[in-house]
Amino acid sequence: MLRWLTNALWVAVFLFMFWVALKNSDTATLRLTETASLSAPLIVIVLIAFGAGVLVALLATAPRLFRLSRELRIARASKREGAADAPTESPRSPAAARADDEAQRAGA
Repeated sequence: MLRWLTNALWVAVFLFMFWVALKNSDTATLRLTETASLSAPLIVIVLIAFGAGVLVALLATAPRLFRLSRELRIARASKREGAADAPTESPRSPAAARADDEAQRAGA
């Protein structure tokens, strides 16, 4: 269900950006400073702003993603070590364990 919602959101964003591109093909001037300006179709400026927003969002979430990835790797490694330390034999019944203990005491 979540994957479907995510895909629907991406399709909606694409369709919206495509619609904006069709409606705004005029040239716009973006003045960065007094001397620097950029003249381009409005959709190019909007796409650059959108891409910059996506980049900033990815950079903002990167530290948390790296931390979670490291914690997951550590948890998987400790799980593997725990599985290696676990006995591979099937558990014995208490009566069989007592019989083995008595046999060892008698032989010792």
